Amino acid sequence: MSEPDKKISCMLDSDISKDKCCCNCTQRIPLFRHPWNSGYGKGKISQQCGWVCMGLDNVKGRAAIYQDHPHGLCEMHIKKETV
Repeated sequence: MSEPDKKISCMLDSDISKDKCCCNCTQRIPLFRHPWNSGYGKGKISQQCGWVCMGLDNVKGRAAIYQDHPHGLCEMHIKKETV
């Protein structure tokens, strides 16, 4: 997947977020293309086309927020545990 035009820096080293970024959040999952889609979402199911945030508490996992970049920060962040 190519980097989008707008660059958003990782928030992990930021003074305001300290260890919080979408790239290390359990709520973020990859979004993949499908051959039956049209436009941007059309392609092989092995091709990632973005990410979605599943952290919308009020809809209990039945809606998501699309992101075209791997980094960001919000109040719904839940840090991934390292194994």
